[in-house]
Amino acid sequence: MSPGAIDTEDVVAAARAFAARSVLPLLERQGPDGALERMVDVGRDALAAGLIAAPSDPDSSALALWGRDLGALASCRALEEIGRACAGSGMALHVDALAARLRIDVGLKPAAATAVACPIAPRCPPLAVLEDPRAEDGAWVPQSMEQGALRAGFETVWAFATDPAPFEVLAFLRGRDGWELVHMESPGPLLSRNDAPRLGLRACPLMLIAAGPAKAVVVASGADARRLLHAHLTRLWSGMAALGAGIAGAAVRAASAYATERFQGGRAIANHAAVQELLGEATARAASAAQSLSDDLSLVGAACRKLTCIADAASAVTSSLQVMGGNGYMEDFRMEKRLRDVEVLRTSHGTPIDLRRILAGSWIREVSS
Repeated sequence: MSPGAIDTEDVVAAARAFAARSVLPLLERQGPDGALERMVDVGRDALAAGLIAAPSDPDSSALALWGRDLGALASCRALEEIGRACAGSGMALHVDALAARLRIDVGLKPAAATAVACPIAPRCPPLAVLEDPRAEDGAWVPQSMEQGALRAGFETVWAFATDPAPFEVLAFLRGRDGWELVHMESPGPLLSRNDAPRLGLRACPLMLIAAGPAKAVVVASGADARRLLHAHLTRLWSGMAALGAGIAGAAVRAASAYATERFQGGRAIANHAAVQELLGEATARAASAAQSLSDDLSLVGAACRKLTCIADAASAVTSSLQVMGGNGYMEDFRMEKRLRDVEVLRTSHGTPIDLRRILAGSWIREVSS
């Protein structure tokens, strides 16, 4: 079956049903971010729904996010639906799906169904280093392996860590002959700190790793590793843009409902010109974010989507929050959660400055060729 052959609407419907059945109850049971200890159960539900490839048979599910038989737009639309309910849960599933796809692409055995893939937030290099890691750039710290172990920490790599045991890391490193994709295992815990509890996207662990494991094997290098890295980044950034679009859509819907239920001067505040202006701006921004999602899997296109789509989403959330006034900052309405989530999406795994450098580098290379 060729990519995109599966009906996008079927995937979106499956994601919408999954969000209603498994994600929204998580939020309603405990606190603004839900009963986070149940995220493993949510992962199992996603596996059962076919949104994550089965560990025993990676090709068993046609609806798996970022699966080989699924177009990029279908995966993005599915993530948008989940992001409407909870962007943290959506990001967690997005990362699980990316890790599963990367394992399949390099022929590794899929991780256990109970393992949680944790993204490791890196610094993002300019386009020249993404194209050729040997390019000179003093701000980009080189990383390589010596005798099967990392010479430096994990501050500047794209990687996944699985938790619980067996503890593993899949990481893109800058080697002597180009990019390397390295698979590492350790008998002990690898996760040194989870930043999620104090940030947005709390349902998705955001890990930093202090030290590398002892056993490491290069599973792809040179042109193959570079191709996998570019494919991974396009999916990562496109999915994050989709989650931003989902947040924006949910924010506008919540603000609109609030405006029709609150009265001032004998009429609903939705009839006041100032509120209508805010809702109109939020609606336009949310629509712009949703319309920017596409099947384009170019590195530059994905960088542009993450930059512009999440900026639109942040604007939509801000305007929606202003409709609610002081109540917008209260946890009861979950608008503050959306504001936290969209800001973490904006800066994680490629800040706006990083993405602008990538886009500028692409344009400079084009006009000078």
